[in-house]
Amino acid sequence: LSDELHLSAVTRVKAKITAPIGRAIGFELSRRMTVSEVLMDGKPVEWFAHSDSLRAHLLRSSDNELFLVVAPGEFEVGRTYELEFRHDGDVILNAGRNVYFVGSRGNWYPNRGADFAVYDVTFRYPKSLDLVANGDLVEDKEDGDHRITRRKTTVPIRIAGFNLGDYEKMVEKRGALTVEAYANRRIENALTPKAKELIIVAPPGRNQPR
Repeated sequence: LSDELHLSAVTRVKAKITAPIGRAIGFELSRRMTVSEVLMDGKPVEWFAHSDSLRAHLLRSSDNELFLVVAPGEFEVGRTYELEFRHDGDVILNAGRNVYFVGSRGNWYPNRGADFAVYDVTFRYPKSLDLVANGDLVEDKEDGDHRITRRKTTVPIRIAGFNLGDYEKMVEKRGALTVEAYANRRIENALTPKAKELIIVAPPGRNQPR
């Protein structure tokens, strides 16, 4: 992430083909993200973006767009392919007063439906902000004005998410279970109480009519 919170990402996926699908495999990605390159087993391959109709978009209630990755030949059933996507965009929105949120209705990385998978994610972001993300903490260090944090899930999950902000953190432990809770230190602009105009009328004097 740049200082302006523009997301530049490399996503690597291991996909095992379990049924015949021909030469193309579909993925979904937020409309705010743009794919610049796709590699399959280390070699560039073609991909095609597909803008849904308004009706399909409303039925899916999603901010994603579909795109197809096309292999040189048919995908082989039972084989595992390694796909690499390079993509970037502005999915982190600033609500004001150091309150940010990642687009809640779109994928910030290429994904297929809500299949279970394990994730190993490394973030590089401004060190003035706090990161909340899935998985166990593997690495956390500073690099100049940025911080590098790596998190890894130990069991398959459906979706990998994250958020940034200026957080107050609380940790509670119960036996082997640890719960971390994060809350924004300040509320966003839209929720900030607006100043109200107060009009004070002076009481009438002795010589003034009531």
